[in-house]
Amino acid sequence: MVDAELLIRNWLVEILGSTPVHCDVFPDDPAFPAVKVQLIDDTDLTNPAPWLRRVWFQFDVLADDKAVAQALSATILDELPSLVGARTEGVVTQARGSRRSLPDVTYRPAKPRYVVSVHLSVHP
Repeated sequence: MVDAELLIRNWLVEILGSTPVHCDVFPDDPAFPAVKVQLIDDTDLTNPAPWLRRVWFQFDVLADDKAVAQALSATILDELPSLVGARTEGVVTQARGSRRSLPDVTYRPAKPRYVVSVHLSVHP
């Protein structure tokens, strides 16, 4: 079974370099810019290809400046094709994504945030 969360985290670290990548939650006092990764759905397919899994992630890309958040989210989407293929954690056969700007109002003042949705098809 493919550990899709490990796969996506390792890929983000690879393409974003020193930008912190957090799983599920930000620490109490995060440094920005930063990316939070959340697994939204992980489904085994039964037909037509029972070995495939469809995985959906949400990345929250936050920064102190909207242009920085926008640039990081653009990098993620631009690099998405590099995720397709054999990787140490498994094989990615399809990767697609989209994004939207949605400020994070849990911070005062609100932090610029881009929400990136990524859908993958993976198998061992």
